[in-house]
Amino acid sequence: MTKLAKAVNDQPEAAEIYEAINPKQVICNNNGFGWREFFVRLPMGATADCLKDPTIWKRVQNAKGVSFVRHDHLYIVSFDDTWAAEAIVTDSDAEKAVLTKPRIHTFGDRFDNLFEDELYRIKWTGLGYVVERKSDKALMSHPAPNIPLAERDLARLYPKVA
Repeated sequence: MTKLAKAVNDQPEAAEIYEAINPKQVICNNNGFGWREFFVRLPMGATADCLKDPTIWKRVQNAKGVSFVRHDHLYIVSFDDTWAAEAIVTDSDAEKAVLTKPRIHTFGDRFDNLFEDELYRIKWTGLGYVVERKSDKALMSHPAPNIPLAERDLARLYPKVA
């Protein structure tokens, strides 16, 4: 199998992405008088092109408390934090939410490299910072909200000197 075929096979199907948008990843940032503002974390594999399909929001629209209505502002972030989009809801019902053309922001590489040693590295997963074993890419910790906590988790993997 060629590298291109493997890469294509590793990508999740569009239907999987649409079903994977979890209402728990939608956070109401502000509930104002005129509109609400939401922070949305997309699932792994979702692209900016997925935002063109209004049916990807079906699960969100059926969730209590986070369903979008006209004029709601969305700040949508990719799973791996490489890009973000800003859009406004123009139409919605129980099956869909139609967005304006999103304004896409791309984020460059990190200025500070994440810590790593000969056995482990700290890696951003979209949910937080985890410690990954280099040899087999196994995750060795639960997601930590910031880098110092992930570094502490990495240090705990080594035995203490008594």
